[in-house]
Amino acid sequence: NAYEENTSMSKKIQGFAKKENILFLDLLPVVRERHKKGDHFYNPNKYDHHWTPTGHYIAAEVIYNYLKNEGWIP
Repeated sequence: NAYEENTSMSKKIQGFAKKENILFLDLLPVVRERHKKGDHFYNPNKYDHHWTPTGHYIAAEVIYNYLKNEGWIP
């Protein structure tokens, strides 16, 4: 199922990034947490896996906060 596939892919990417010393900000936990709260990341069409404007906004917010907390942006 998609939940297991996403978890597996996220772990693979995280493992690769760690091995290659590449920064990896995993958004999957945020997507899942916000989905439980009623935010819709994906378009409702089961064949369209693109993010909604809400999904893009939440991802941008998480990335911005991460970069700010790391001191990479003012």
